[in-house]
Amino acid sequence: MNTILAMELLNARQDIADLIEDKDFVFLDLETNGLSVSTEILEVGAIRCSGKTILDPEDALDSVEEFHHLVYFDGEPNWDALNVNKLDPEYLRCHGSQLEDVLRELVDFTRDTLVVGHNIISFDLPILDHHLQKHRLNLHYRGVADTKRLAKNSIHVPSYRLADLSSHFNLPVLPTHRAIDDVRATAHLFRQLMMI
Repeated sequence: MNTILAMELLNARQDIADLIEDKDFVFLDLETNGLSVSTEILEVGAIRCSGKTILDPEDALDSVEEFHHLVYFDGEPNWDALNVNKLDPEYLRCHGSQLEDVLRELVDFTRDTLVVGHNIISFDLPILDHHLQKHRLNLHYRGVADTKRLAKNSIHVPSYRLADLSSHFNLPVLPTHRAIDDVRATAHLFRQLMMI
């Protein structure tokens, strides 16, 4: 079963606002060894928090539950990708966790949440779904929202890259192409977009 087709895609702010207060949110990001659907996952980052936390502009988003794993990698490095995310293949080989273990934990971490990511529908979810299927696993969450799509529906700016949107809104956390930093930036961006 295709995870992406099995969930409700939430593209409008009002759709999300109607659900936000009584749901938990997980912000999710992957770092990979390339751009294809079958590329290796090298790092998974996520944070989980309540909708009330998201709606509270006084909350620094520091008291969230974090999920962060480097993934074991022993393949052929794609240096274009690794030069962006700065992940060291040798370090991943020595210190990374097995992907199946990471995915099993992620299934539990995201259960019954609304999942949010930047460009998640075009990039992260297809790759994640490919690897979940290989390990006969499924995510069980209530819906997904893509901050890139939400931004395109809300504002007109020259670029919708996460870094450019973070700068545009002068957010307190900037992305670094590392998974946990990027999910923190995405959470702040999502909050900003919901307040427009």
